[in-house]
Amino acid sequence: MFRFSSRYTIIGSALFIFMVSINFSFAATYKAFHAQGRDIISLNGAIKSGESKRFENFIATHENVQYILLQSLGGSVNEAIKIGKIIKQSKLKTAVETYCYSACFITLMSGEPRYVYQEAYVGVHRPYFEKDKIVQDTKHSSTYCSLAHYFQFLLGDNKQSHQVVSLIYKTPSKDMYQVSPSESFLDLNYYSHSAL
Repeated sequence: MFRFSSRYTIIGSALFIFMVSINFSFAATYKAFHAQGRDIISLNGAIKSGESKRFENFIATHENVQYILLQSLGGSVNEAIKIGKIIKQSKLKTAVETYCYSACFITLMSGEPRYVYQEAYVGVHRPYFEKDKIVQDTKHSSTYCSLAHYFQFLLGDNKQSHQVVSLIYKTPSKDMYQVSPSESFLDLNYYSHSAL
């Protein structure tokens, strides 16, 4: 694997909860660059409404892209699914070097293969809706069913799809579960400096 940029130390759940509390409002930014013979696009920031269209337009102007480098605290589940479908249909690889939380994980899983730096923080939790307060989604809701269909589309395996959705829904919305190599069914390729 290869090194994208400098490393960051992240305190996972605390950072996520802080960012949710201030309701991050900036849309994702994109950057195209070339590193070690690979064409890469970085997606950095919140996955907001309309983000999939912006993403699609950006990659359309970079035909040789091979990797999508993700750094996001999450955002809209529906937009993350749409971005993931674009990545899957474009046969792109995904990678995380720093952090990828919540809806970002949904997008990460669309790559083939998927790379995660050993010190990166990949976190999942149950989707939620913001009304007067945070209301967590329920199992077998329309969002739950959309995610089950999405992972079936990505992975082509009903059992594996169920495992992924169960992993997401087992952690309350206000918490964050750090994904680790022990979740082998996710087929994440972990790498470190020694493997470069």
